[in-house]
Amino acid sequence: AAEQRAACAAALNQFRRALGLVPLAVSCRYDDYRALPARLRLQNAVLVQPLAPEQIDTFLKNGGPRLEGLRDTLRNDAALHELARAPLMLAVLALAYENDAVELPRGEQSILKRREQLFNRYVERMFARRARETRYTPAQAQGWLGWLAQQMNERSQSIFYLESLQPDWLPAQL
Repeated sequence: AAEQRAACAAALNQFRRALGLVPLAVSCRYDDYRALPARLRLQNAVLVQPLAPEQIDTFLKNGGPRLEGLRDTLRNDAALHELARAPLMLAVLALAYENDAVELPRGEQSILKRREQLFNRYVERMFARRARETRYTPAQAQGWLGWLAQQMNERSQSIFYLESLQPDWLPAQL
């Protein structure tokens, strides 16, 4: 992955040299960026810091009654509150638990297990939002995504490119 990040940074720099100062936004993890052999040729950088407790509370207050259950839970669950300090995770929590009580077990469970439960709930909610718009059931979509993940794992791929799909990914008999 480090080689791919370095190649991506080089390609972005080449793109900037070829086209001049076109508007461009790049998002990445800070430590990964610092490890690049060559920096991106950008004019500015923004480092997203963890949210302060007051910012989290303001966000949840502004959500009104639909986020009250989440707000109550975060007040009493330090581990979940720590997870909510990341802006992305707070947004995921809000979408997963709007208009609902939060039912993430507390106690001995690791934060990774709780995060997994959170994302399962988020995926369920997102499928429910789009249920009328799709031709596939959530179970079918999850089945195909699971199959794709297995194929990628067998080929040691962590990034999906449509052009990487090959006939040998399919079973011998259909």
